[in-house]
Amino acid sequence: MTLQVPQPVLSGSKALVVGIANENSIAWGCAKAFRELGADVAVTYLNEKSLPYVQPPCGRNGVAAFPALDVSAPEQWKQYSRRSSAQWGRLDILVHSIAWAPRMICRADC
Repeated sequence: MTLQVPQPVLSGSKALVVGIANENSIAWGCAKAFRELGADVAVTYLNEKSLPYVQPPCGRNGVAAFPALDVSAPEQWKQYSRRSSAQWGRLDILVHSIAWAPRMICRADC
């Protein structure tokens, strides 16, 4: 029995990458790779200030930029669930890439 692998490998898959900062972020690398492998991809970003950094690479690569998502607001996450279900019917891949940490200043005694 021979395993038939679709080409491209992720053809027909639906991927959502949450937390894109810009085209240099690891999250964008994931989104771009999924797209190159044939998946339908959508991304989210933190707020409208982020949009100018997210929209250009999305447009160049056929990736949908869903509206900003604040995951600390449960209602927004519910809206995303409904939107992806309505648009795609299912979600095959979810990448959580939301992180934030304050800059730490280390002195000589730390």
